[in-house]
Amino acid sequence: MTLDDRIREALAPLRGDPERDAARVLAAIRNLPAPHAAPPPVRTRWWPVLVAAAAGLLAGWLLHRPEPAPPAPGPEEGPRLLACTGPIEAFSAARKGGDTLLPGAGFRIGDTVFAQERAQGELELGQGRLLRLDSASEVTTAPEAIEFVRGRAIALASAVPLRVRTGGVEATVLRGAAAFTRAGEATRVLVLRGQLRLRGADGRELELDEHQGIEVTAGAFDRPYTQALPEMSVAWQAELLAVAGREKELAVLLERLYLAALLPPVDGKALHALRQLGSGAMPRLAALLRTMHKNPLDPQRVAIAGVIADHCDLRALDALFALLPDPSPKVRLLVYRALVRLTGDDGGIEERDVETMDEERLRKVAAAWAESVR
Repeated sequence: MTLDDRIREALAPLRGDPERDAARVLAAIRNLPAPHAAPPPVRTRWWPVLVAAAAGLLAGWLLHRPEPAPPAPGPEEGPRLLACTGPIEAFSAARKGGDTLLPGAGFRIGDTVFAQERAQGELELGQGRLLRLDSASEVTTAPEAIEFVRGRAIALASAVPLRVRTGGVEATVLRGAAAFTRAGEATRVLVLRGQLRLRGADGRELELDEHQGIEVTAGAFDRPYTQALPEMSVAWQAELLAVAGREKELAVLLERLYLAALLPPVDGKALHALRQLGSGAMPRLAALLRTMHKNPLDPQRVAIAGVIADHCDLRALDALFALLPDPSPKVRLLVYRALVRLTGDDGGIEERDVETMDEERLRKVAAAWAESVR
């Protein structure tokens, strides 16, 4: 009988007779084999085991440790000046005087921000919202809205709407961009792209789509109108776009205004918009004139060349030298006069010869003239 059989026999259920059951269990237990003798103790060196265990625990922790939690996001940075073409000031009633802001400098919510004469600025308001100010323009910031006080401004919003209060109404740029022009109590609002919602003092609401404009005053507004080329109203921002490095937006603005000025007949409004671009945009405008629609008989090209000649500065020298051999004699003459004004030199040729000189010779003259002033 095996050991297992003997154990089962010893522990079998009782059969009802106390004496026989007790004798059976005792006999089974006495007949179990003696246990094996315990082996002699072995002296174990524990420090290698402990070191190995610690190394295993360390390796397991390194391989399976949880990723550290990302730091909790801090509060969003406050408003700041992104770019400017001249002095921009921020001041409030709480402190004496104002602070002249440098690009990257922040200002407080509640401050009034003012662009001095011949200065423009681009403000970052957080959450993808921007505000561009023309010279002599003023706004007051607040947590819930911007108070547009005077001048010209462009409000831009992407993910989060931007609210602007002016003329007693609230204009919310839902997405895109809108231009604001305020003179006295009246404000002209024009949607450049996207959508805008107006709310009057009486609670009346109106939504405007891109290219729609409206005039508001004393908390009320009339019927909207449509402006075919809204860029004409915001040509003033060109130099600010250049300083801020917004090349794509600047290129679109210039090209649209240039093409509008090419439409016959010569459009005084389009030329006025080109003058509003500022001297910083003249090199790009000259490049457009040189590369697009080179019909020498177009009076519109001559008119555009006149704008460039009147408003360019030294930054336009390279563009003017490239434009000097133009197919149009009248354009050549205007460019030549601008070069004489800027360089104080005549390039070795007389004005009366500019209109009749062939293009190849003018190209050589322009190259030598450019080399002499470098």
